[in-house]
Amino acid sequence: MYALEDEAVAKESFSPKNVAAFEGREVYENITVPVCFEEILRDKGVLGDPYFSTNCWEYAKFETHHQWYFKKFDCPFDKPVLRFEGIDTIAEIYVNGILVGKTDNMYTPFSFSLQGIAREKDNDLVVHILPCILEALKNDMTGVSAVSFKLPGTQLRKSIASMGWDILLRSPMGGIWQDVCLVNDDTCITDLYVHSELTPSGAAVYVEYETNVLGEDYELVIEGGCRDSVFTERVPLLRTDGKAYFFLRYPYLWNIRGYGEQNLYTVKAKLLCNGVVIHEKTVRHGIRKVELRRTSLIEENGCFEFHINGKKVFLLGTNYVPIEALKHIDKERMRKTLAMTVDTNCNAIRIWGGGVYECDEFYEFCDENGIFVWHDFMMACAIYSQSEAYAENLTREVTYQVKRLRNHPSLCLWAGDNECDNLYTLKQDENGNPLDPNKLNTLTRIVVPRALFALDTTRPYLPCSPYMDETGYLNKKRLAEEHLWGPRDYFRSDFYSKAECYFASETGYHGCSSPASLRKFLKAPWPIFDEEGRPTKEYLAHAVSVVDDYNSPYAYRIRLMSDQVETLFGKSFDNITDFAKASQISQAEADKYFIERFRIRRNEYGGILWWNMIDGWPQISDAVVDYSMDKKLAYYYIKTAQAPVSLMMDEDGNEVSLYLVCDVAQTATLSYNVIDAYTGEVACVGELTGKPYASVLVAKWARPEQKAFYIIRWTDENGQTHQNHFHTDIKGIDYEKYTAAAARYGLLVWEGFDE
Repeated sequence: MYALEDEAVAKESFSPKNVAAFEGREVYENITVPVCFEEILRDKGVLGDPYFSTNCWEYAKFETHHQWYFKKFDCPFDKPVLRFEGIDTIAEIYVNGILVGKTDNMYTPFSFSLQGIAREKDNDLVVHILPCILEALKNDMTGVSAVSFKLPGTQLRKSIASMGWDILLRSPMGGIWQDVCLVNDDTCITDLYVHSELTPSGAAVYVEYETNVLGEDYELVIEGGCRDSVFTERVPLLRTDGKAYFFLRYPYLWNIRGYGEQNLYTVKAKLLCNGVVIHEKTVRHGIRKVELRRTSLIEENGCFEFHINGKKVFLLGTNYVPIEALKHIDKERMRKTLAMTVDTNCNAIRIWGGGVYECDEFYEFCDENGIFVWHDFMMACAIYSQSEAYAENLTREVTYQVKRLRNHPSLCLWAGDNECDNLYTLKQDENGNPLDPNKLNTLTRIVVPRALFALDTTRPYLPCSPYMDETGYLNKKRLAEEHLWGPRDYFRSDFYSKAECYFASETGYHGCSSPASLRKFLKAPWPIFDEEGRPTKEYLAHAVSVVDDYNSPYAYRIRLMSDQVETLFGKSFDNITDFAKASQISQAEADKYFIERFRIRRNEYGGILWWNMIDGWPQISDAVVDYSMDKKLAYYYIKTAQAPVSLMMDEDGNEVSLYLVCDVAQTATLSYNVIDAYTGEVACVGELTGKPYASVLVAKWARPEQKAFYIIRWTDENGQTHQNHFHTDIKGIDYEKYTAAAARYGLLVWEGFDE
């Protein structure tokens, strides 16, 4: 691998097209793909680890560098095709000195025929990746909008989070971020798509196929089945594409967790030539019907809820962002993160539009475990280019990703982007009116749905989250689905406690990483603030990876965390251990409250997707698991708050209320008692029977004048004992008193603390 700064390239007129051009130059050897340039600079010792201390700021000097990856290869094929699964982002591909193609989208693979170009032995491959920042700035920036350092992302089909975000490291340099392979262009089945439709008497199943051959010598055998529900058919290949139809009288259905089984049909297509199988392709299919029922606004009989197989489902889940800033997709880390979604009783994941499309294994896990996937297309928090070239690029991406992912039953919603509608309405036209995304954002109103609906009509499409249709655009403070961030102040302030939206697709709260984790990426975890009351440079770097600047829009995050701690406990702390514990309690109580408030109202509400499971680099954040995979206290509070059957409480004015919330199909019968951990007084005791998939008010009583720390315990019909808790008026509480009571009832779980 070789890299050279943009001005040096122009000065030297350096334009290598074969391996010999790099002889005599200093190169980085033994580079393993997939890789990004930041990793190479780190691993070769050019710069320090960008995850440690303030090193991230040093990487900016390389953002205008060109990258060349080169190697020799042999070619045993007669119809060779060179395939790049992912190049980030603008690149030129040379083989034996010939430009075989270019790339301009990190989200789509690119294949180049080498027939007539590649030799059997000793071929040259040169991949030239251009500095995307400079390439983006060559475009017309009229009409686009984003935070200044994200502006290049409005011109690129690239993860905009890599431009720098409050949750991720700035890492725009890119590289060959997915696998590269050389294959033969063989006779094969090129696509297999299975979709189905529920009817009153069963299910209609359609198997669509594409091949690159046809004729009397060829036929396709289609087989499918789940347990004793099977189907098969032989199809003569008189054309390269077609559709087979089957009707199943008693189909096995796919459901999300808690609402039934995750039945999957294995569907296999075999391509035969003169009776001999020469290729086969297998997919798994889940028969289900997904509906989104929504009103634009909060109104009488309003809603934002999903129905699967005719039954309303209440979504409990998390937002999913890139879990590794430099590697984008780390499969082992992904497996551990997905396991944690199941462990915390999630039934849904939202793939956020600032990141990446995930690997196949991600969606297979969700299929098997009944995880509802809300999937943004990759646009977030910006007004993107509306040019014809950009629209064509996006169309190719949507076409590829929809065809790749549409067989997965877990993928239940496509969303056009994340918060881009809001960016439009923050700006004004010449008459002083907010810009209307319905008229101006052709990407999510025309380009995406036009490509999407040509390929997939089996799941709903939401143009944006939150979505401002013509009605919502005029009343954006009354949207039925919202991202509940607001002032990020006291977590039971009016903004949170009186929020009326039916579905929260984002909400969260800060929690400090454990001291053990902090020591892995900071030289000095304490103090957090300098003598002027500003975060230290190390803490600033891990909130603002873009630039050493206290005026950055993300510099507020460290002070915010500290303010939230002082709001809860009414005091500051003088050591990192107590501060981190206090911060984790603050986050845990906040997340628990957000979730339980929506669950208590599940009869009218549609769900909550909190932010977020795990960090993608070392930082202070809303994630409930830090980058080192130490679970914060919020992880355990969330697990309790999302238990399928739970007793939980809320307060309103001078009253507290106890609810039984059931997200199971069975009737729950239990005996319970509620005591105040501070005084030992019994507040409520009894026996009750809940309703399946419902929230039921159990009891109400006057809120005591003194702050109460209620411990809620119940025994189910199997004799198992469970526990939850609720703290009244949880503001300015006593830290020592809270932790002593919480520890007495086993509520506090600390990971990454010394003791």
